Amino acid sequence: MKASNLLILVLLTICFVFPLNYISLTAASADDRGVFDSQVNIVKDQWDPNDDTLAGAIPLPSISRTPQTHGPHTLGAVYTNGTKDTYDWVKVLLEGSNPPTKCYKFDTIGSTSGPSTYAGIWDSSGNLIWEPYPGDKPGDYGMGNCFRISFAPLYTGWYYLRIRTYVNAGQEKTYSLNYKELTWGDNLGSFNGVTVYSNGETTCGSFRYIPTGMMWQCVEYVNRYYLLKYAKDLGSGNARTYWTNRDAKGLIGYPNGLSTTPPAVGDIIVFDDPSGQYGHVAIVRSVDLAPGSMSIRICQQNCFNDARDVD
Repeated sequence: MKASNLLILVLLTICFVFPLNYISLTAASADDRGVFDSQVNIVKDQWDPNDDTLAGAIPLPSISRTPQTHGPHTLGAVYTNGTKDTYDWVKVLLEGSNPPTKCYKFDTIGSTSGPSTYAGIWDSSGNLIWEPYPGDKPGDYGMGNCFRISFAPLYTGWYYLRIRTYVNAGQEKTYSLNYKELTWGDNLGSFNGVTVYSNGETTCGSFRYIPTGMMWQCVEYVNRYYLLKYAKDLGSGNARTYWTNRDAKGLIGYPNGLSTTPPAVGDIIVFDDPSGQYGHVAIVRSVDLAPGSMSIRICQQNCFNDARDVD
């Protein structure tokens, strides 16, 4: 670190191609909820009408890190007694703890025709305990007419998903449910004794918090690194705000392309986000200033979500 300035940020306002543009979110397309033409004479699926209630929830096969799909399911069929197939219930046995160590993903991505699908997670007593957060709902950030749930359970047991059409329940829809355990929480290695954990996927928002932030986002690692190495609390905020709020955080900024001061080990690299959403932050782990090979290496969370985030 520089003797005069212990904590330094460098701003990179560059639009990368993958793998570094994972911080860029495509703007949502126009919301088409409720303006589609219904499918004609949809028929009930093999699980109807038993799966119309929590008590009749269909058990999913054991969940693992291998992606699985259940379906196709249908919604909106009218039974001979005149009642309608409004909800589909499935149940799954999940492993949990407090704080959580596992995270699971459920979505209907790929079921693109017709109305939007939506789901929540319920407990065995019929209480709604989890719903998709902003960014995972139909119409959000390019989700189209699908939903996505990232769920890190706090206890081991049976959990129930109630799936319906979005906004207006009971519309006609054919869909398949995708599900898997994420690599969330895996130890990927460490830098200067500070462990890097996998977030599973860059789109995963666990909304489970520890004192340094949401597990296991990029800002959580930077916060934890500065707390452990420099006893400095950086507070909170989206990654891109670490540049705009640098003064309030007690940091000194060196803008990319304008400063002649090179970054040093332990500095924070701030990646801007052209969409104006989240951005990305990482810790400088090495600097090579040799002519012809000038480069830096960084340590980060929630980029590749494998060993490359450490190396």
